[in-house]
Amino acid sequence: MTQKPVFLEGIFTLRNLRSMGAAAIIEMAIACGVAGVLLWQQLRPIAAPPPLTDPNRIVEFSPSIPVLPHIVPTSRQPAAPRLSEVPPVRESIPSPTAVPMQPPLPPQTPAQPSRSPVSLAAEFSARMLRAINDQKLYPRGPLLQGVTGETVVSFDYVGGAVSNIRVDKSSGSPELDEAAVQAVQRAVLPPKPAELVNVTRFVFHLEFDLGG
Repeated sequence: MTQKPVFLEGIFTLRNLRSMGAAAIIEMAIACGVAGVLLWQQLRPIAAPPPLTDPNRIVEFSPSIPVLPHIVPTSRQPAAPRLSEVPPVRESIPSPTAVPMQPPLPPQTPAQPSRSPVSLAAEFSARMLRAINDQKLYPRGPLLQGVTGETVVSFDYVGGAVSNIRVDKSSGSPELDEAAVQAVQRAVLPPKPAELVNVTRFVFHLEFDLGG
């Protein structure tokens, strides 16, 4: 009895051959598809990348309306007046030998005529008598009794000071005589002129009259 090889019978069966043929066809189809995809990618044109733009910048186009420049009207400035050159003024420079101007002299007062010592002493005595009478006070007692009189007094006047007051003639009333001495003491006598520097003793008649 002959034995049939089990290996050959198990492999090369009709079912196995069909399965192997279908698998080969599928593999070929997959290989052709992959090859086509690769070929299409190589032959496809490479599109240029879009230009880089600023995302914050917005550009608007108006193809129908042309953009005209903005012209600001300017006012016409008036022409500046033309200045003419002024020639310099020549000043005369004084020469070193020029004589400076002298200030005007004050007007001269006419010289007073010299007075005699007698008239000068009389005028000064009158001023002294007025100063003494301004300080003369009528005593109350003789005034109520109506007593009048004249007292003659003398004194020395040297260096603006009065001294040695004396009653040369009494009025007959001691109160009137005392009032005459007090008037000399209170009086503010004027300064003595230089021409009367040698005159030191003065005599005055002081009247006490109810009428004035």
